[in-house]
Amino acid sequence: MSIPKLIRCLVVEPNHCPLHIPGTTSSSNLGSILHFDHISDMASIEKRDLSGIYFHASVLIGEGPEFPELSRKITALFPQTPIVGIIDSDQYLIHEEEVSKWADMVLLKEDLGETDLANAIVNVVAKKEGHHALSGHASETPSVCESTLEGSSYSRSLYEEIVESDPDLICRSLPDTTLTYVNKAYCDFFQRSRDELTGKRFSTFLSPEDLDIVIAEYCKLSPDNPRATYEHRIISPAGDTLWFQWSDKGIFNEKGNLVEVESVGRDVTREYHAEETIRQQKDRLGTLFEFSSDGIVFASSEYVIEDVNNAFCEIFGYTLEESLGKKLDQVVSEKKGNGSCQDERETIDMKKHFICGETCIRIGKNGREVPVSVSVFPFKKNADIKGICIIYRDLTLFRQKEEALKLSKTIIDNSPVIVFKWTNSEGWPVEYVSENIRTLGFDPQEMTAEGWLFNSIVHPEDLERIDREIEETRKIGSEVFEHQYRIILKNGEVKWVREKNRPEYDEDGKIGCFTGIILDDTERIQTQRELEKSIERLRMIFSQTIETLAETANKRDPYTASHQKRVARLALAIAREMGLETDRCEGLYLAAMVHDVGKISIPAEILSKPTKLTEVEMGVIRVHPESSYEILRKVDTPWPVAEIAYQHHERMDGSGYPRALKGDSILLEARILAVADVVEASASHRPYRPGLGIEKALEIIRDERGTRLDAEVVDACLKVFEKGFSLEDQQKFNPFE
Repeated sequence: MSIPKLIRCLVVEPNHCPLHIPGTTSSSNLGSILHFDHISDMASIEKRDLSGIYFHASVLIGEGPEFPELSRKITALFPQTPIVGIIDSDQYLIHEEEVSKWADMVLLKEDLGETDLANAIVNVVAKKEGHHALSGHASETPSVCESTLEGSSYSRSLYEEIVESDPDLICRSLPDTTLTYVNKAYCDFFQRSRDELTGKRFSTFLSPEDLDIVIAEYCKLSPDNPRATYEHRIISPAGDTLWFQWSDKGIFNEKGNLVEVESVGRDVTREYHAEETIRQQKDRLGTLFEFSSDGIVFASSEYVIEDVNNAFCEIFGYTLEESLGKKLDQVVSEKKGNGSCQDERETIDMKKHFICGETCIRIGKNGREVPVSVSVFPFKKNADIKGICIIYRDLTLFRQKEEALKLSKTIIDNSPVIVFKWTNSEGWPVEYVSENIRTLGFDPQEMTAEGWLFNSIVHPEDLERIDREIEETRKIGSEVFEHQYRIILKNGEVKWVREKNRPEYDEDGKIGCFTGIILDDTERIQTQRELEKSIERLRMIFSQTIETLAETANKRDPYTASHQKRVARLALAIAREMGLETDRCEGLYLAAMVHDVGKISIPAEILSKPTKLTEVEMGVIRVHPESSYEILRKVDTPWPVAEIAYQHHERMDGSGYPRALKGDSILLEARILAVADVVEASASHRPYRPGLGIEKALEIIRDERGTRLDAEVVDACLKVFEKGFSLEDQQKFNPFE
């Protein structure tokens, strides 16, 4: 018997049953599918030509007056059409008898596999047209049913036609994955013939990871649990990775051993990626929900809290258990009014679309007041609001910062410190300046206006220096920049200001702007200058005092006076060679000018004795550093002049006098003075011997370098003489130039 071009069968199922109907493409032998959402919709097909059309009517099956009408309607409309009725398991006992009145076969929806419906259709068509029906379970495959299909080539051919026309991949395989049957779609997918595939293992198409999935599912199959559904990847001949969902049914022998597996595979790549995208979105939303710093609440249309995040609990002081299932007003209330949260309620009660960013006070646990902004978004189904999402942003820190900012602004506006922000571009445009700039006669709005430049009020003589200092700051990458300059007020008055700022660098290391402060420094500069003048006068007075003391020594012992002057010149030259600050050099010079002033207490006959001094006389001479100290310590100076004079006969190894000091316990100035004193005393004439000369004097300090005399000072002294210094230079000398 030949297979008809089209098959006629009506399948009635409830509530859009998500059941796969094989061969439903318009080009297949099964024809078209018509869906009916309600029994009344069936009237629309009464005038259609029903011959040769396969109908799939999704009709509501249930209790009530429509049910008998459905029976009559189906019987009247489809008297010769094979009918398969499908019932949900929870309705089976109620409606099985009624459906059986007009259906040729009644099936339980939950038991249907991918090929079961096709088998059912083959059976009812065979019965309706007088052929032998398939025996056994509706989902038995041709191999299993072959014995029952003898003499029914039409039914077998009809079944095979359905399987062959199915766009899904259908196959049978042995437990070791050897293929025993594949349909046309399977062959088309792998671009191979049926002969090339059967007898081969489909495991060659799978990665080890995906093969493990299949084997694991095969191992789970049993006579009591013969079905399995799972997903794995397949590499297509084009090299694409596709996801397939497989529905397997195990076939077992009388001993309960798995002998074959019937499988239907559907390409679910698009669904897989869609589900993966949805999962990722859910994960992201879940992460946002859990880790958001804003408190988030999901509540029903009755204001019952369904979920809250950690931030909500922290903001209002509740635990998750204390929040869930409670009315919103029981957890969070307004500070004013009747305690209900009007902003939150208005979204539902007044059917507002949303309320966003309303700022208010909400009361949390134990009466805790929290300043928050409230945003409410409804969940709608059709026109009805089914629930709301509420976002509470804690403004406590913001309010604290706001108050701190107000306080800072008040402090700044009432202080002498002016806050600035300049752009580091030509002319230094001002981005911000505090209100207290008015104390200098300038208007902050005027200074921040477009086109106004800060350098327009800077003294012209200071501009080049400021640019140079900015460039030096950029080169060294300094984080703090401080300098002084003059500005010219509107009335022409010149003011000194001290600027301290912090450069802000861009990605290229260039200074984009400066943020800092300016302080009127005019009074301090004037005070400093007056102080400098006073210090200069004191220095002059001290110098005059020193000169007076030196002159006193000169009148008593002319030799001592000339010795002190030469030592002072040499000590100053050594100090400068060593890089001592100008102020220290000045103090050293003045100390050297009077370092032997204590000799005025020594009898003149000892000082001018032409022969070698006795031990007693040397003891008298060695008292002079202490005598110098006693004289000089009464003179108030900014330098340790008295101590320098006191130590000039001390030696690095402790062999000096009068206190036998050693090493770093001797002032650096005293160490310099000691070297200069030895050189001058050795080179010059003494009452009891002629001068040894400068070469011999330098040889002496070389010999004592690093032992009695400081090595660094000796080296500096030798360099001074290498550069042409002379003890005999009688030119007019100003030590402070």
